[in-house]
Amino acid sequence: MCCPAMLVIPMPAIQLNRIREQINKLTWLFTQPEAFQRGLQELLDFYADPISRSGQTKRMVLIPAYRSPKLLLQQLELALYPLIQENPTAAISLADTLWQNEFLEPRQIAAYIIGQLPIEFTDETLKRITTWCSPAIPAILIEALLSKGTNRLRLESPQTLFKLASEWLSDTDAKAQILGLKLIHPLVQAPEFENLPEIFTLLRLPMKNLSPRNITETQDIIEALAKKSPNETAYFLRQSLSLGTTKDLLRLIRKSLPAFPPETQERLRQAIKERE
Repeated sequence: MCCPAMLVIPMPAIQLNRIREQINKLTWLFTQPEAFQRGLQELLDFYADPISRSGQTKRMVLIPAYRSPKLLLQQLELALYPLIQENPTAAISLADTLWQNEFLEPRQIAAYIIGQLPIEFTDETLKRITTWCSPAIPAILIEALLSKGTNRLRLESPQTLFKLASEWLSDTDAKAQILGLKLIHPLVQAPEFENLPEIFTLLRLPMKNLSPRNITETQDIIEALAKKSPNETAYFLRQSLSLGTTKDLLRLIRKSLPAFPPETQERLRQAIKERE
């Protein structure tokens, strides 16, 4: 006996050509921040997840979101890029306006905009990263600022980010130190990034002051480093053990082991045993 066919309700298809046409109309408002913001909100709402339309996400504790398709945001970023290069001053005004929005996506786009400003506008970019990147804002926005918002600097002026990370890591405020670690992570993840000695230098202080508050962010960096250079990273960890063994350091290394090749894992396990 055949099973009855299931009733499948087709979801409306996202038509790329239509999205591009809608975005094209929106970009005509690039130099009019308030009008652009209104048009963006209408576009995001048009493609919003039904839950968002019902108003449920507006009651989210951290930050409300439209939950629009990633394709829409990707196409919008592609359309904005040449406009940012042609008129960076207008781009800054637009980013400042979008950052004040209560919803997630406009603020993510604001982060993207400052991250694509020409390198001559480094001071403007850094000013917004340091001003907007308050420990009080949701983690998802901090991640956007420290990844999307630093894109151009990672490619063209990584030393600028090293300096900022060093300042944050040297701060007496534990929340600022975590921001420093979060800034390092996208640097290490960038495929083109190769200056690992600089990262190991930056990590000396947080490794020395490991605690439950910063161990997760430090582990993220160690695992990313292990994927790029397992031998150098393992050497750095063994060196850290030789400078002072703590329970948090041992815990960090144990939790990071799966990121290393089997033979390197074994050497690290042996180093842990020698320090226990």
